[in-house]
Amino acid sequence: MVTTLTGKNQITIPSKIARALDLHPGVRLDWFIGHDGTLCARRKASQEELSNDLAGRGRRFLSSGGDPIGKLIAERAAEEA
Repeated sequence: MVTTLTGKNQITIPSKIARALDLHPGVRLDWFIGHDGTLCARRKASQEELSNDLAGRGRRFLSSGGDPIGKLIAERAAEEA
């Protein structure tokens, strides 16, 4: 599959690839140059996926009333503001 870079440095990801990788509007991609000079992109986990992955981990170390997921969400929201 071949795509063309626009004048604004944008590309269109072919639908077959987007479907296979569950890419949809709003998904973040991490771009980098591979060791052999190839252009690579990696799908970044969403805030929801990150918080779901962390849910329940470390609960035994928390003081009463601790909310690490709420804190993570608040920190991420502050970073994006």
